[in-house]
Amino acid sequence: MTKQKFLTVRWNNILSVYLGTPTLIYVILAFSTSHWLERDGLIGLAIFGALFCIIIELHTATRFAWLQKNSANSISVRQGYAHPLALIRLAYNAVFWVFLLPLGMSLDYGIGFVTFTIVILVRFVLSFYTNNVANLTPEQFERYPFRI
Repeated sequence: MTKQKFLTVRWNNILSVYLGTPTLIYVILAFSTSHWLERDGLIGLAIFGALFCIIIELHTATRFAWLQKNSANSISVRQGYAHPLALIRLAYNAVFWVFLLPLGMSLDYGIGFVTFTIVILVRFVLSFYTNNVANLTPEQFERYPFRI
């Protein structure tokens, strides 16, 4: 398979379905039992959620980088760290690590599980929006605050 065939919106959607389904099943099973209230439940969600979010968002970032590289009139518009959109992106990516809080603090595992479930859902929705609705150019994606 070539990069041109793999780095498409279609493949991003396929990866989302195949990685999101086990994550969704895990969340449903955990909530239907008391597993979501335990440390092991949070660790399991962290593994499923991290794999899901990282692979989907890396595929998106790689796709836009490949599009920019193969664009005839590509102009880089990287932001500095003080730019407001860059600060939003830093906060967006920092919130992803919320699942670590219950492991090192006296925060309840159930609260961590629910919070990280919401984080995964928000990242999925924003990834879906980025790939299927926003119709961004590679230059616009560089300024897009909801990316890794």
